[in-house]
Amino acid sequence: MGLHKSLAFALMLLVVITVAVASSEKYTIVNASEVMAAIGANESLDYNHITLEGDLELDNSVIIPQIKIRNSVVKGLIHFNHTVFDSNIDLSGSQFNNNVYLTNARFNGSAIFTGTIFNGTSNFQSSDFNSSASFKDSNFISVAKFRESNFKSDVDFTNSNFGSRAEFYNSNFYYIAEFSGSKFNSDVYFHGSKFGNAVDFTRSTFSNYVDFRESIFNDSTYFTQSKFNGDSDFKECIFNKDTNFKSSDYNTTKFDCSKFNGNTDFSNSRFNKDAHFVKVEFSNNAYFINSEFRRNASFDESKFEDVFLEGAIIEELHLAKTEYNKMYIRDRSIKNFYYDDTAYLLLIQNFKCLGFFDDADSFYFKYRKAHLRNQLNTRSKYAILNLIFLVLGGFGVKPGYPIVTGFISIILVVCYIYFKDEDQTSKATLIISIKLLLSGAGSVIPVLGGLYDSIKEYSIVQNHMRIVFFLRLLGSVLFGMLLIILGNIIIR
Repeated sequence: MGLHKSLAFALMLLVVITVAVASSEKYTIVNASEVMAAIGANESLDYNHITLEGDLELDNSVIIPQIKIRNSVVKGLIHFNHTVFDSNIDLSGSQFNNNVYLTNARFNGSAIFTGTIFNGTSNFQSSDFNSSASFKDSNFISVAKFRESNFKSDVDFTNSNFGSRAEFYNSNFYYIAEFSGSKFNSDVYFHGSKFGNAVDFTRSTFSNYVDFRESIFNDSTYFTQSKFNGDSDFKECIFNKDTNFKSSDYNTTKFDCSKFNGNTDFSNSRFNKDAHFVKVEFSNNAYFINSEFRRNASFDESKFEDVFLEGAIIEELHLAKTEYNKMYIRDRSIKNFYYDDTAYLLLIQNFKCLGFFDDADSFYFKYRKAHLRNQLNTRSKYAILNLIFLVLGGFGVKPGYPIVTGFISIILVVCYIYFKDEDQTSKATLIISIKLLLSGAGSVIPVLGGLYDSIKEYSIVQNHMRIVFFLRLLGSVLFGMLLIILGNIIIR
């Protein structure tokens, strides 16, 4: 107990000392005019824990010395529009309580904004970052504008938070662009941007609309484990290397008319609303393994090499005019299939090429049922023939259908004779009906043909010749259908 008390006392003492040190650390007040005078005299700045009061206005300037204002509070406006920073600028850990204007600025040295808080609008529009730029762990409370900016070295936005709209329209990222773990709490726009090197949005969260339309990704692209809680738009994008969207969540997402020139991986992802991949070109393999499409998955008019959908769950699949070498998918993955004759038949052929014959039969059955519904809706004269083919033979792929049809026919005959002919017992009628149905296969199996000879003198047979003819003919047809189906199953 004495040791525990000593440790507790030491811990409390450490906390008190830490609080005392923190409380004694005061922010020195510096006026903006002092800073501007130092910059005008080409003096380097190195401030830490200051409160900068007043507006900094140095538009259209060339700043040669290094600037460091770290862990400070900047109360006034910042105006460095059309300004050139020849040396490093370090504003890490600082808090800007007003708007920051750095439009058309040029950063020739490193630009360090790590852990910086922007409470007002931060405007870096049309700026050039010629050396590395770091916005890691930064917090943009208001609108962040980087549209038409050029990042000519590595840029790091890891774990940054964008509380309002983020604008990166038509920006150019020449080297690695790091956005992993970032949170975009409002709309974000990368429309028309170009990524010359790897770009990483791993574990990022997009709470609202996301716009990457017409963007070009020239190197590896990562959106692994990201969350798109609003609609995401990647229409007309070009991905020239491998693209990784694995284990991500999507709302409505659109990749229409995009091109994937490397391998593309959406495995283990979840599409909570419609997923649009219309007129998309996949030049290499595309992976959607174990992904879940809770609404429509539209791949109409798209082109694939091999596409892998093993273990996927798709509420409704659209493949109209879709071209692919092989599609690795099982019938059980497709809950509904948008009706298109060619798409159905191509997928059936795909199942056969892969050796998934049971899937081919099952999907063919679904196709014929969909075709029948379409005929019934259009009142086609061929609908009745297809309906008969369904009842008698399950469209030639379901061996249970002729057996069930024969069983139901016998039950109906037994019921009819039982109520029509009081002299006959139901048991006797059942036995005779079974023999009549089986005797229809006598042309193929003589032993079954002999069943009719054994009962043809019975009064029930003599009194109901139309039923006898019906059962024998039906038996012949059903047996023939069963042989065809079993033959198709055995001989692949």
